[in-house]
This record gives sequence, C-alpha cells and structure tokens, in this order.
Amino acid sequence: MEEHLKFEENYLVYEDIGTRIENRQTFDNLSFICDDSIKVYGYFHDLLPFPNTIYYLIGKMLPPDNIKKSNVGIFQQLKFYGSSGKYKGIIDKEGNETIPRIYLDIQLFGYNDFVLLKTSNSKYGVSRLCGNMVCSPVYDYIYQFSEYVFAVEINRKVGFMNIKGEIVIPIEYDSLSCRNDKYYKFSNGRAKVVKCLDGDYYEYYIDHYGNQISMKSFIDIDNDYYSDDKMLDDYGNSLDAFEGDEMNRWNID
Repeated sequence: MEEHLKFEENYLVYEDIGTRIENRQTFDNLSFICDDSIKVYGYFHDLLPFPNTIYYLIGKMLPPDNIKKSNVGIFQQLKFYGSSGKYKGIIDKEGNETIPRIYLDIQLFGYNDFVLLKTSNSKYGVSRLCGNMVCSPVYDYIYQFSEYVFAVEINRKVGFMNIKGEIVIPIEYDSLSCRNDKYYKFSNGRAKVVKCLDGDYYEYYIDHYGNQISMKSFIDIDNDYYSDDKMLDDYGNSLDAFEGDEMNRWNID
C-alpha cells in the first residue's frame, strides 16, 4: 500500500509554450526540437525539481516538398510553406518518440505521469508519458482518475479500471447523457453509479469492489433529473463499506 500512495506525491505539470515565451530557452541545446518536421506545443515537467523529468508535446509540420502544390490558375506559382498537422505525440528530452504522433489530443490525467489520449474518431485511452500503455484508445469516454481507479465507458456501459489497465469492477453500469461528475468517481471509498432495472433507472453507491453499499434511488433520466445524495440511504461512515478495514479500501492488489 505504501508504494501506491506515493503516486500522489510526485506529479508533473504542463507548460504551454504559446503562453510563456520565456520557456523557449528550454529548447536551446535540443537540436531535434528545431527540426522542420516538428512543432512543439508545450512540455511536461516535474513540479520540483525542474527539469529532471521532461517530455514534449509535439505536432507534425509538413515540409514544403511534402505539400501538394496547387495547379489551378494564378495559384500555380504560389509559394507553399509547411503547415501544422492536427495530430500530436510525445518525445523525451533525448528526442526519442515515446508516444507516436497519431492522437488528436494528449493531456495530463490522474496521478504521476498518466496522460489521456484521444483519437480522431473520439476514442479514449491512457498511457504513461514514457510510452507504457495503460489501456488502448478503445473507450467512448474515460472519467477522471479518483482513488487509484478510473471509470471507462463503452457502448453506453461503465465499469472501473485500475492503474494497471485491469478492469476491477465490471462494465455493467449505465452511462448518463450528461456525464455528471457526481457519478462514476470515487470519494472516501465510494462511487455513485446508475443502473437500469426493469426499464427504470436507479442510482446507488458502490465500494471499490463493486459491492452495493446504499439503497437504490429512482432517477428520471428522460427529464435530465438526477437526485442528490439526500435521496440515498447511505452509510454514515464510508469505512463501513470495508468492514472497518482501511487496508481493504483499495481494489489494487
């Protein structure tokens, strides 16, 4: 358990070079950054000390020779320059590509050096900045990390995955059109979920093992109405969900 808790201590921050021009000096001795085929959007680095860990968010620039010139009328002689591609990837400070330039968006996500990947067809996955894939981008949505797990959605069903990419709570809950942040996020050892039973939708709390720990409460999803916590018959002490055993709180074994 000690090892897992350290995930929250050493985390990275992202700097957008477009908003902080002085950070361009970071690239002084990095010749690969000056390559015509690369556009740097920003970089990830340790909050303290700086910059022991550093990764660059890059996009592809098309060199003039690779751009198809116009052959129409007066535009035939127009001089073409490289243009920014929409796909992004990650390189380390040695210039090694750790995450290929195939993603529509890459952003910090969760603890330590986890990043959320979004593909051009709006599928989501999670990777470490070093390139170790946690889960491939096959999910329709991935909810924010909380308490060492994150909820994943596919085909309108939601379940929970741990930081190793293993499904620890089955993908069997129903998603909401609003993707309300009160749902599918653990806090104090419990998460609110929604399930359709006999045509009606109900919400209730589960623990890290998927055990139901509150009474079910009806919700009217057709009118985008979702009840608040007052409607749920909840445990007074969240540790009751773990039979008082705090070491049994996290499903990450």
